[in-house]
Amino acid sequence: MRDDELVQETTYSLAEKVPEQRRQKPRLLTLLRVATLIVDGRRELCLMRNISAMGAMIHVYSTLEAGQSVAVEMKTGQEIIGKVKWIDGSNLGLEFEAPIDVMAILASQLVSQSDHKPRMPRVEVRCPATLRLGAKTYRVTTHDVSQGGARIMLDAVVVANSEVVLSMEGFHSLHGTLRWCDSEHAGVTFNALIPWPLLVCWLKERRDVGPAKENWRPRDLQVEGGA
Repeated sequence: MRDDELVQETTYSLAEKVPEQRRQKPRLLTLLRVATLIVDGRRELCLMRNISAMGAMIHVYSTLEAGQSVAVEMKTGQEIIGKVKWIDGSNLGLEFEAPIDVMAILASQLVSQSDHKPRMPRVEVRCPATLRLGAKTYRVTTHDVSQGGARIMLDAVVVANSEVVLSMEGFHSLHGTLRWCDSEHAGVTFNALIPWPLLVCWLKERRDVGPAKENWRPRDLQVEGGA
């Protein structure tokens, strides 16, 4: 099991669609965001797996039905109303009645300066980028990004624990270490945390880019020689 599979966190998506139904890989530790699920006036806890502007993937502890109306209350006190779109075991897809501001929810994650371990959740964002490893430069696409690292789509065989430089479109170059790599993805840990205001500003710009510039897929990847 890779290091990235040891922990599962709530993922925030800049996409507007409802999170798709998909199987979850087994994890050793779960750090999902806790919320309150309101069903017919009854309040119970739930876990947020993925949040987008138009919906969420939620882990629930009661039996619900597709089409059922429910509400989710975040820790900020915001109550979001929606309907159950799909159910897969204990997970369900919730479609919101109206879009929400994902960036505002992300902003609520900002820890106080007294916290000795500031942490930002992972954000799903597709963005063209380049990965420089030694004398070679690979065209890649980011899959998700946090203050401390990124998961990228990489159609090449590279050596784990290699020093790399990741350059995402519209952002400065980030030095780090490529921790793992499989047939489709790779994980990069940055040498230094990205400052919160800088990352949020870039995420807002990526949100406004629109899907047209985020359609770069692994089949388009190329390997380029470089100094």
